[in-house]
This record gives sequence, C-alpha cells and structure tokens, in this order.
Amino acid sequence: MSTENYNALMAEIDQIAEKVKLFPEHVQEAVFNAFHSALVDNRDSQLAINEVKTPEPNTESSQPSETPGSVDGWNVEAELIKLADEYGLRNLAGQEFAAVAVYFYTDRAPKPHRLDSVSVEKFEEACLTIGHPVGSPTNALNNAKRKRNKYLQGGKREGFTLTGYGRNYVKNTILKPKA
Repeated sequence: MSTENYNALMAEIDQIAEKVKLFPEHVQEAVFNAFHSALVDNRDSQLAINEVKTPEPNTESSQPSETPGSVDGWNVEAELIKLADEYGLRNLAGQEFAAVAVYFYTDRAPKPHRLDSVSVEKFEEACLTIGHPVGSPTNALNNAKRKRNKYLQGGKREGFTLTGYGRNYVKNTILKPKA
C-alpha cells in the first residue's frame, strides 16, 4: 500500500471513529472488532481503499439524523452516557442509580421526550446503556422505594416516579453542580 493510500485510509478510520464515539461502549467495541476483522481478512487479498466506503449522511433532508437510541434528533443513549461519565453514575448503589434513571427520563429529558413513569424494562435499558452492574432491576427499583430510602413511588404495574425527597436527593446530592 502506498503512503498516499495509507494516509487516506487512516483519515477515513479517524472519521469513522469519531462517528462511533456517539454509541455505547459495547457498540463501539463491536464496530471496531468487525472493522479489524475485515482488515485482517482482506489484508492478503489487497483490497483497494477506494472500494471501502463509509455511508455519507443525507444532507438534503432537513430532518436530524437518526442514530440508534435517538428520538427526533435527541439521542437518549448519548445523553445518558454523558450524564454517567460526568457524575460517575456507574459507581452508585442500585437504588441510587434507579432514582437517577427515573429523574433522567421524567425530569431531565426534553419535554416532548419525558415519560410519566419509568418501567422496569426502561430502567434495565438505562443500566445496560451505561454499563451499570445492577443484579436485578426490579429489586433496585423496589429498594429505592423502601421506607429507608423513599426515593421512588409506584410499582411494577404503574411504573416508578420520584418522590419529592428523591428528586431533591438526585438534584442536590448526586447531580450536584460542581463548584
């Protein structure tokens, strides 16, 4: 491979890497593993760089680009991951993360995307998105509702919502703005 082709390949890889960073870590890993396999498999066949094309976004449309996890241009997964990285949410106890997840979906999301309550499935999705090691999503939500914590109210059937105490705890303790 010539130096010119190598440089073009590296520039294209950098562009792909920037796009992939918007996805959860497990998706990033899968993409990079697939890409690495394709390079290794095709190394011997001398696949020309111009045969490998990355899809270009449709710039003619005024609609925001839809990526996995995005709703009307607001990327739920990316926002949740950003919040987790900013405040270290992966290290929280299950019931504390349950309160934060409910807060995220019911209070922090833009108004058209807010939920009235959060289901066990939605909470489990949030745990998987950020890589929070919760054993049982149902237990974590129920523990956040127990007498000692009282972060949440509701239940499995109707969904979980924050109590006033839970909302204040999340906003003023867990997600406290850095001074």
